[in-house]
Amino acid sequence: MEEPRELEEADGADPETDEAAGGAPDRRTLATRKHFAEVDSETEFLGRLAPMELRSALREVVAGSRAVLPESLVRLAVTAHHARDRRLLSLSFEALTKTVTPLLANQAWDLNGEDIRDQVQEVLERLFEEIRAGKSGMAGRVFAAWAKRRSIDLYRKRAARFEGAFTRKEPTPDGDPLDDVPDRIPSQEARVMLGRHIRKLPTIHALAFIRVHVFGMTRAEVAKQMDVDVRTLHDWLKKSAEVLGHDGEDDETD
Repeated sequence: MEEPRELEEADGADPETDEAAGGAPDRRTLATRKHFAEVDSETEFLGRLAPMELRSALREVVAGSRAVLPESLVRLAVTAHHARDRRLLSLSFEALTKTVTPLLANQAWDLNGEDIRDQVQEVLERLFEEIRAGKSGMAGRVFAAWAKRRSIDLYRKRAARFEGAFTRKEPTPDGDPLDDVPDRIPSQEARVMLGRHIRKLPTIHALAFIRVHVFGMTRAEVAKQMDVDVRTLHDWLKKSAEVLGHDGEDDETD
Protein backbone atom coordinates (compact mmCIF):
# COMPACT_ATOMS: atom_id res chain seq x y z
CA MET A 1 0.00 0.00 0.00
CA GLU A 2 1.71 3.18 -1.22
CA GLU A 3 1.55 6.20 1.05
CA PRO A 4 -0.30 9.21 -0.41
CA ARG A 5 1.55 12.43 -1.13
CA GLU A 6 -0.16 14.16 1.78
CA LEU A 7 2.14 12.20 4.11
CA GLU A 8 5.43 13.29 2.62
CA GLU A 9 6.02 16.40 4.75
CA ALA A 10 3.78 15.58 7.68
CA ASP A 11 6.52 14.68 10.14
CA GLY A 12 8.31 18.01 9.98
CA ALA A 13 8.91 20.42 12.85
CA ASP A 14 6.08 22.01 14.78
CA PRO A 15 5.10 25.19 12.90
CA GLU A 16 5.32 27.08 16.19
CA THR A 17 9.10 26.66 16.22
CA ASP A 18 9.71 26.67 12.48
CA GLU A 19 11.56 29.96 12.08
CA ALA A 20 14.05 30.95 9.43
CA ALA A 21 17.63 30.72 10.64
CA GLY A 22 18.78 34.32 10.99
CA GLY A 23 17.71 37.37 9.04
CA ALA A 24 14.09 38.31 8.37
CA PRO A 25 11.44 35.65 9.06
CA ASP A 26 10.22 33.75 6.01
CA ARG A 27 6.63 33.74 4.75
CA ARG A 28 5.76 30.50 6.53
CA THR A 29 6.94 31.92 9.86
CA LEU A 30 4.99 35.14 9.29
CA ALA A 31 1.86 33.16 8.41
CA THR A 32 2.29 31.06 11.54
CA ARG A 33 2.64 34.12 13.73
CA LYS A 34 -0.45 35.67 12.14
CA HIS A 35 -2.37 32.45 12.75
CA PHE A 36 -1.39 32.34 16.43
CA ALA A 37 -2.38 35.99 16.82
CA GLU A 38 -5.81 35.32 15.25
CA VAL A 39 -6.40 32.33 17.53
CA ASP A 40 -5.36 34.28 20.64
CA SER A 41 -7.58 37.21 19.68
CA GLU A 42 -10.61 35.05 18.94
CA THR A 43 -10.14 32.98 22.10
CA GLU A 44 -9.95 36.15 24.17
CA PHE A 45 -13.10 37.51 22.48
CA LEU A 46 -15.06 34.31 23.18
CA GLY A 47 -13.84 34.31 26.76
CA ARG A 48 -15.27 37.79 27.33
CA LEU A 49 -18.77 36.84 26.18
CA ALA A 50 -21.49 36.37 28.75
CA PRO A 51 -22.52 32.71 29.22
CA MET A 52 -25.75 33.10 27.25
CA GLU A 53 -23.99 34.97 24.44
CA LEU A 54 -21.28 32.33 24.26
CA ARG A 55 -23.79 29.47 24.06
CA SER A 56 -25.68 31.38 21.37
CA ALA A 57 -22.46 31.84 19.37
CA LEU A 58 -21.64 28.15 19.63
CA ARG A 59 -25.14 27.17 18.48
CA GLU A 60 -24.58 29.38 15.43
CA VAL A 61 -21.38 27.44 14.70
CA VAL A 62 -23.28 24.16 14.99
CA ALA A 63 -25.96 25.54 12.66
CA GLY A 64 -23.30 26.56 10.15
CA SER A 65 -24.12 30.27 10.27
CA ARG A 66 -20.96 31.34 12.09
CA ALA A 67 -17.29 30.45 11.66
CA VAL A 68 -14.89 30.01 14.57
CA LEU A 69 -11.32 28.73 14.31
CA PRO A 70 -10.95 25.10 15.43
CA GLU A 71 -8.06 26.03 17.73
CA SER A 72 -10.31 28.51 19.56
CA LEU A 73 -12.94 25.81 20.01
CA VAL A 74 -10.34 23.36 21.34
CA ARG A 75 -9.21 25.93 23.88
CA LEU A 76 -12.79 26.67 24.84
CA ALA A 77 -13.45 22.96 25.38
CA VAL A 78 -10.34 22.72 27.56
CA THR A 79 -11.50 25.69 29.64
CA ALA A 80 -14.96 24.16 30.04
CA HIS A 81 -13.44 20.85 31.12
CA HIS A 82 -11.26 22.51 33.77
CA ALA A 83 -14.26 24.50 35.00
CA ARG A 84 -16.33 21.28 35.09
CA ASP A 85 -18.92 23.04 32.93
CA ARG A 86 -20.36 19.95 31.26
CA ARG A 87 -22.95 21.87 29.27
CA LEU A 88 -20.34 24.18 27.76
CA LEU A 89 -17.98 21.26 27.11
CA SER A 90 -20.68 19.39 25.23
CA LEU A 91 -21.70 22.41 23.18
CA SER A 92 -18.15 23.55 22.39
CA PHE A 93 -17.17 20.03 21.29
CA GLU A 94 -20.29 19.81 19.13
CA ALA A 95 -19.28 23.10 17.49
CA LEU A 96 -15.74 21.80 17.06
CA THR A 97 -17.07 18.63 15.43
CA LYS A 98 -19.12 20.67 12.98
CA THR A 99 -16.10 22.82 12.13
CA VAL A 100 -13.42 20.16 11.63
CA THR A 101 -15.36 17.25 10.13
CA PRO A 102 -14.73 18.33 6.48
CA LEU A 103 -10.98 18.54 7.13
CA LEU A 104 -10.87 15.17 8.91
CA ALA A 105 -12.89 13.56 6.12
CA ASN A 106 -10.49 14.96 3.52
CA GLN A 107 -7.58 13.41 5.43
CA ALA A 108 -9.12 9.91 5.48
CA TRP A 109 -6.85 8.67 2.72
CA ASP A 110 -7.83 5.59 0.67
CA LEU A 111 -11.23 5.36 2.38
CA ASN A 112 -14.76 5.77 1.08
CA GLY A 113 -18.27 6.31 2.40
CA GLU A 114 -18.94 4.89 5.84
CA ASP A 115 -15.24 4.17 6.44
CA ILE A 116 -14.49 7.89 6.15
CA ARG A 117 -17.12 8.71 8.77
CA ASP A 118 -15.75 5.96 11.03
CA GLN A 119 -12.27 7.50 10.89
CA VAL A 120 -13.63 10.99 11.56
CA GLN A 121 -15.39 9.62 14.63
CA GLU A 122 -12.21 7.88 15.79
CA VAL A 123 -10.10 11.04 15.43
CA LEU A 124 -12.72 13.09 17.30
CA GLU A 125 -12.74 10.55 20.11
CA ARG A 126 -8.96 10.81 20.32
CA LEU A 127 -9.26 14.58 20.50
CA PHE A 128 -11.82 14.41 23.29
CA GLU A 129 -9.52 12.12 25.27
CA GLU A 130 -6.61 14.53 24.79
CA ILE A 131 -8.73 17.45 25.98
CA ARG A 132 -9.68 15.50 29.11
CA ALA A 133 -6.08 14.47 29.72
CA GLY A 134 -4.68 17.98 29.24
CA LYS A 135 -2.71 16.89 26.16
CA SER A 136 -4.45 18.91 23.45
CA GLY A 137 -1.79 21.61 23.23
CA MET A 138 -0.92 21.04 19.58
CA ALA A 139 -4.60 20.83 18.56
CA GLY A 140 -5.09 24.20 20.24
CA ARG A 141 -2.17 25.75 18.34
CA VAL A 142 -2.30 24.34 14.79
CA PHE A 143 -5.27 22.01 14.44
CA ALA A 144 -4.56 21.05 10.83
CA ALA A 145 -1.11 19.74 11.75
CA TRP A 146 -2.49 17.81 14.74
CA ALA A 147 -5.25 16.29 12.60
CA LYS A 148 -2.79 15.27 9.87
CA ARG A 149 -0.60 13.43 12.35
CA ARG A 150 -3.59 11.54 13.79
CA SER A 151 -4.76 10.65 10.26
CA ILE A 152 -1.28 9.44 9.33
CA ASP A 153 -1.22 7.21 12.40
CA LEU A 154 -4.50 5.60 11.35
CA TYR A 155 -3.40 5.27 7.72
CA ARG A 156 -0.23 3.46 8.72
CA LYS A 157 -2.13 1.16 11.09
CA ARG A 158 -4.45 0.22 8.22
CA ALA A 159 -1.45 -0.44 5.99
CA ALA A 160 0.10 -2.66 8.67
CA ARG A 161 -3.15 -4.60 9.11
CA PHE A 162 -3.42 -5.00 5.33
CA GLU A 163 0.09 -6.43 5.13
CA GLY A 164 -0.44 -8.61 8.18
CA ALA A 165 -3.61 -10.07 6.70
CA PHE A 166 -1.50 -11.81 4.09
CA THR A 167 0.98 -13.26 6.56
CA ARG A 168 0.23 -16.94 7.02
CA LYS A 169 0.26 -18.19 10.61
CA GLU A 170 0.84 -21.89 11.11
CA PRO A 171 -0.05 -23.92 14.21
CA THR A 172 2.77 -24.46 16.67
CA PRO A 173 3.23 -26.91 19.55
CA ASP A 174 2.18 -24.08 21.88
CA GLY A 175 -1.08 -23.21 20.17
CA ASP A 176 -3.24 -22.83 17.10
CA PRO A 177 -3.94 -19.36 15.59
CA LEU A 178 -7.61 -20.35 15.37
CA ASP A 179 -7.75 -20.38 19.16
CA ASP A 180 -7.53 -16.58 19.07
CA VAL A 181 -10.53 -16.12 16.77
CA PRO A 182 -13.48 -14.63 18.74
CA ASP A 183 -16.54 -16.84 19.11
CA ARG A 184 -18.85 -14.09 17.95
CA ILE A 185 -17.97 -11.49 15.33
CA PRO A 186 -20.70 -8.99 14.36
CA SER A 187 -21.56 -9.10 10.68
CA GLN A 188 -20.36 -6.31 8.42
CA GLU A 189 -23.98 -5.31 7.85
CA ALA A 190 -24.63 -5.07 11.59
CA ARG A 191 -21.53 -2.93 12.15
CA VAL A 192 -22.39 -0.61 9.25
CA MET A 193 -25.97 -0.13 10.48
CA LEU A 194 -24.82 0.58 14.03
CA GLY A 195 -22.28 3.10 12.75
CA ARG A 196 -24.89 4.90 10.66
CA HIS A 197 -27.28 5.25 13.60
CA ILE A 198 -24.60 6.32 16.07
CA ARG A 199 -23.50 9.10 13.73
CA LYS A 200 -26.90 10.71 14.25
CA LEU A 201 -25.86 11.50 17.83
CA PRO A 202 -23.91 14.50 19.12
CA THR A 203 -20.28 13.37 19.35
CA ILE A 204 -20.07 13.42 23.15
CA HIS A 205 -23.26 11.33 23.39
CA ALA A 206 -21.91 8.89 20.81
CA LEU A 207 -18.70 8.44 22.81
CA ALA A 208 -20.72 7.58 25.92
CA PHE A 209 -23.03 5.20 24.03
CA ILE A 210 -20.13 3.34 22.40
CA ARG A 211 -18.33 2.83 25.69
CA VAL A 212 -21.42 1.44 27.41
CA HIS A 213 -23.01 -0.61 24.62
CA VAL A 214 -20.02 -1.53 22.42
CA PHE A 215 -17.10 -1.70 24.86
CA GLY A 216 -19.26 -3.07 27.69
CA MET A 217 -18.07 -0.57 30.30
CA THR A 218 -20.28 0.16 33.31
CA ARG A 219 -21.95 3.52 33.57
CA ALA A 220 -19.94 4.33 36.67
CA GLU A 221 -16.71 3.63 34.76
CA VAL A 222 -17.78 5.75 31.79
CA ALA A 223 -18.96 8.62 33.99
CA LYS A 224 -15.61 8.68 35.78
CA GLN A 225 -13.66 8.46 32.52
CA MET A 226 -15.65 11.30 30.94
CA ASP A 227 -15.58 13.37 34.14
CA VAL A 228 -19.34 13.65 34.51
CA ASP A 229 -21.74 12.40 37.17
CA VAL A 230 -23.75 9.23 36.55
CA ARG A 231 -27.01 11.16 36.26
CA THR A 232 -25.60 13.29 33.44
CA LEU A 233 -24.37 10.17 31.68
CA HIS A 234 -27.78 8.56 32.16
CA ASP A 235 -29.41 11.58 30.49
CA TRP A 236 -26.98 11.32 27.55
CA LEU A 237 -27.75 7.62 27.12
CA LYS A 238 -31.48 8.23 27.38
CA LYS A 239 -31.32 10.87 24.63
CA SER A 240 -29.19 8.51 22.55
CA ALA A 241 -31.78 5.76 23.03
CA GLU A 242 -34.52 8.07 21.78
CA VAL A 243 -32.53 8.80 18.62
CA LEU A 244 -31.50 5.18 18.03
CA GLY A 245 -34.77 3.55 19.05
CA HIS A 246 -32.88 1.51 21.65
CA ASP A 247 -34.97 0.16 24.55
CA GLY A 248 -34.01 -0.31 28.15
CA GLU A 249 -31.99 2.85 28.83
CA ASP A 250 -34.11 3.71 31.87
CA ASP A 251 -33.50 0.42 33.63
CA GLU A 252 -30.00 1.00 34.94
CA THR A 253 -28.41 4.03 36.50
CA ASP A 254 -25.57 2.34 38.47
